[in-house]
Amino acid sequence: MEDQNSILSSLEVSTSELNTKTLQKILLKVKKINAQSNHSTDTLEVYSKMLQKLWNHLLHGLNEFDDQLLCSTCFYTILCLHKDNAFMDSMLQSVLEQLNRSEGKNEDKGIKLSITYGMFQSNFLTQKDHEYGFILNDILNSILNLLINMAYEYSHHRTIVFKVLISLKKLLGTNLQSIVFTKHNQIRLLNLVNHNWENSINGTRNLNKLILQSVIEVIDDEMKKEIIEEIHAFYWNKAKYLTFSEIIDQFKGNLKSFIGRYNLVEGLLHSLCRPGLVSAGADMYYSILKKMYSDDQWADVFLDKITEMLCSTLHKAKEHFINYWCLSTLKKFPSVGMMIINSLQKHEDTGQRMFSILSVAKQCNKLNLFEKNWIVLTEVERNILCGIEHCNPQIRMTAFDIVCVSHGKSWPRRNEYEIILNFLSDNVNSDCTVLRLSMLNSLGSFLSRLQTLHLNNPHKADEDKENLLSFCAKVQEFIIFSLNLNGNYQRKVTTIKITNILFNCITEFPKKKQNQFKQINYLLIDFISDNKFWILYNEDVIKKLISLLNDPADDIRENVVQLMLSHYIKQLKQPVVINQIIDNALFKIKSKFFYDINCAQSIFRLLANVFLKEVSVNAAMFQNVEDIFMFAYNELLSEYNLKRDIVESIENGKQLHSYMCILCALFEACIKNSYKLKITEDSINLLLDILQGVSNQFVWEEGVSTSSDFSKMNDMVREIIKNSGYSSNDADDTKITGLEQIVLNCLWLNVKASCELAALIIKYCNSDTQLDVCEKSLSVITKVLETSRHKGAIEAAGVALGESIHCLTSLTSENSLSNLPLLLLKQKLEELILEANSMASVTRRGAGLSIMVHRIVSNDMRKNKPLFHYFINTSLVTCKTFDDNVKDSPNCDNEKDLPKAVYIHFLTRIVTDSSLITEVMYYSAELAELAFNNLTSPHWQIRNAALQLYGGLIPKLIGQKKPSGSEDEVTATVACDEFRTHFPNLWLFILEQLKLNNTEDILQSHSNLLPILNILEDFDVDMRMISAITNNEIASKLSKYSDEIKIISIKTAIVLLQDEDEDVRNLSVHYYKNIKNTAQVLHPYVCLRNILNFNFLSSILIDPTTGIDSICQGLIDILSHGNIVNSEDYNPFANDSKNIYQEVELIKHLIQSLKEG
Repeated sequence: MEDQNSILSSLEVSTSELNTKTLQKILLKVKKINAQSNHSTDTLEVYSKMLQKLWNHLLHGLNEFDDQLLCSTCFYTILCLHKDNAFMDSMLQSVLEQLNRSEGKNEDKGIKLSITYGMFQSNFLTQKDHEYGFILNDILNSILNLLINMAYEYSHHRTIVFKVLISLKKLLGTNLQSIVFTKHNQIRLLNLVNHNWENSINGTRNLNKLILQSVIEVIDDEMKKEIIEEIHAFYWNKAKYLTFSEIIDQFKGNLKSFIGRYNLVEGLLHSLCRPGLVSAGADMYYSILKKMYSDDQWADVFLDKITEMLCSTLHKAKEHFINYWCLSTLKKFPSVGMMIINSLQKHEDTGQRMFSILSVAKQCNKLNLFEKNWIVLTEVERNILCGIEHCNPQIRMTAFDIVCVSHGKSWPRRNEYEIILNFLSDNVNSDCTVLRLSMLNSLGSFLSRLQTLHLNNPHKADEDKENLLSFCAKVQEFIIFSLNLNGNYQRKVTTIKITNILFNCITEFPKKKQNQFKQINYLLIDFISDNKFWILYNEDVIKKLISLLNDPADDIRENVVQLMLSHYIKQLKQPVVINQIIDNALFKIKSKFFYDINCAQSIFRLLANVFLKEVSVNAAMFQNVEDIFMFAYNELLSEYNLKRDIVESIENGKQLHSYMCILCALFEACIKNSYKLKITEDSINLLLDILQGVSNQFVWEEGVSTSSDFSKMNDMVREIIKNSGYSSNDADDTKITGLEQIVLNCLWLNVKASCELAALIIKYCNSDTQLDVCEKSLSVITKVLETSRHKGAIEAAGVALGESIHCLTSLTSENSLSNLPLLLLKQKLEELILEANSMASVTRRGAGLSIMVHRIVSNDMRKNKPLFHYFINTSLVTCKTFDDNVKDSPNCDNEKDLPKAVYIHFLTRIVTDSSLITEVMYYSAELAELAFNNLTSPHWQIRNAALQLYGGLIPKLIGQKKPSGSEDEVTATVACDEFRTHFPNLWLFILEQLKLNNTEDILQSHSNLLPILNILEDFDVDMRMISAITNNEIASKLSKYSDEIKIISIKTAIVLLQDEDEDVRNLSVHYYKNIKNTAQVLHPYVCLRNILNFNFLSSILIDPTTGIDSICQGLIDILSHGNIVNSEDYNPFANDSKNIYQEVELIKHLIQSLKEG
């Protein structure tokens, strides 16, 4: 009783105070009470009070939705304990009333969903399925209606909805199965599943599969057969592959016959050629593979087709087979690899065949399915040796990987070492980046193998020892030779990476076998050093590596820094070496050339990390990182206070960004090593004051919050040069002079460095006590985005702001700094609205405005991205609030922007970010409606913004992919039923626009219809025969809306065929062709019979009383064989896409003749 009273007292709080910790304690205590099973009168009374409290909390809604779900689970768990039927009936009646309560248009359904969730999350249904009769039946029906309706919506609760639908599986085998899984509900669930295969919300596809598995488990054989036939009639898309995969999983008949009857092998090969379908096709392939019992059965079904594909020129298909199918197949049937290779050997010897043989051999080699002895060469080994020197880089790197990767316990032979050394020498400076990266990975595998063999075999045979030491010596000699060669960028960076890999592999235990060798201290590098074969610590090598710190390529310097910090710390500590490096850094930092300053930054990054890693370093000028900080800080402060012009500071080697770069390197090292500098807070504040001043170097007009235009930027640069007393030798005003370029570069690099340093200060100062510092740092960055128009400065500020927001939103909610991003976003959005009437156009103002908002929103690391939702909701409300139809608006000129245009520009930036696609889809219908409605705005600013939003959003709605070469990969279509169910409000909007667009202004009418037509042209409309739809219940349920869109869409296409604009006519023809499905379609004149109603005839005919039958008869006459010119093979009743253009021309001819008649 004590636990019950404790629970009751913990519920005696307001709903806003109830939190996760309290609810978790309640749930644990309830489970403990359940085990005791005390059902006295007093206990039942306490239970009743608990339930009433929990129910009230549920109806009020907790602060966090996760807490709401937990509260619901507690409610039903306690309800399981209650034995008073009258009270339970009363509670269940309340549940039913709440589920059936009508809701407002925009009301959140979260409370209803949470009530549903708890019922399935607890044991309530499994324990009570026989006690409550009709009340529970009604509740379950209401729950299913709610869940199916919510599953079609793009809402924040979508994942929870699907998880509850999956929980319906709990009812299988109980008395409640017949209530939930009626035939009608089975069809509804099938429809739901079919419409969600293309869902872009993360995880929906796997949830979808689980729902389908439950449905397939309960449907009868007759319905299963209907489903299979229905799916077979589809074209090959994700839904078809994924549905077939689930059906095959539960299939118990003759597999080969099933595969042959439905052409599954052809479908699978088709998926290999389509990047968008390969994953879904692989799921179906795995399902078939699981059902196979022998390699002979696999060969009987797949071998010939796979061999044919591997010998073809379909490179993508071959890659997909290797990456998706091959390894899984070999794991189940190891002999299949050699089957494929032997089958390929029978075909003509081509580069395509060799690539396929080596690709399959590489997968076999991963699983250790064949031995390589390199003495008596097998056919595969001959192909490997040929491939090593092949002109095709993909063949070369595949062959090299096979040589390097081995699972044997014997030492490599001399010829293996030679193959590897020759390959490194031949390919170290290759232009093919993929080849070089693959070579490095393969080499790493080989060197790790040598380390493992060494640890397993401390006593080596003389020949093995000699071969090993010779190889290690030759690799080092190759590295030294390649470094001293001063070759191209590829040679330098690859050689440095080879050096790093060599060190990593021979100085560390293999990652997967660290525990196995924990007691062994004698590593491979010790063995090589003891035998006097280690030469990479020689003084000449160290000098060469230090000299590479002066290389102009950033990644070469960074790779050298990483190598030296990891493996040369002891050598760097030597006074001669460290002082030489410091002198070089001080010399470079004073250079007039910008790349020299970048070199100095890399060197100071190296020095900072050395001082942080080592306690004692005997350097002449610096003893610790604080010394480096004070040097850069004092130099920066001194130069800033002098206020010298840019040209003079460049001449004297005192550029501001050079010293800010040192501070950046220093802060990066401190953050990486979790070190706090021993400096005063005043130093940080004064540093931020300097950054604020430097970041304003592009603000050249007093009293304005916007950036200067490019002509004023040019004037200012010339003014700086004029005041410095210097003049340029180039007098051509049409070109920028060298001196002007240097000055401009110095200006934007100063701004760039100030932004980067401000972002690092935010990462460094991330405690509650440093709120002012972080606010000031954010102000430095946002000021640049608001006022600069220089591309480099804007991009640098955008990156800095993104990193800052990423850091701040990663902090715990208890840290006050975590609230800064939301406060910043609110402030900037409010400022934009308040300044909208006075500021310049967003297209002429700082181009960083949309970048600023985008970086704040997209870098939110908190769960559910609250910054994103705040921004979207604020933007949508703002756009709906502002009326842009007032003709005398003060902002309708060419110099100002309306608030709505500003916000739509920001929305476009968010919509086009692929990392936010899941979140964007929640608002896609509202965003599309916003774009459509504003395409016809009287203000050009809003029309322009809406057009950009439309262009960014529409490809996501219709499943369109980015162009990547071939025509097949440019677009992917989406089923119209799927579009309708996911965007019901947008669908209604489109239908209204199609029906209402009968304005007298034909040009305006066509302009309004074009954006909608652009969406509809990418639909796949399954135009089934009417009899099939009528006689097939499943087909009817799945596609009942096809006719509606078919009729309206064809009507739209035909109307637009008359447009004077050629582009409009071409678009219409393309659209009309698309909606003519090549499998099942009504003939065009039958479609016309449905659409040629009185209203339509009135719009195109002089005499609207003309009968529909006579028009259709006229069309039949025109389509007759005798009236078709140059169309001997044309069949008007055939459904062949090659006839479509003839049909369109005939329809145009018919309409024209009717108009003239």
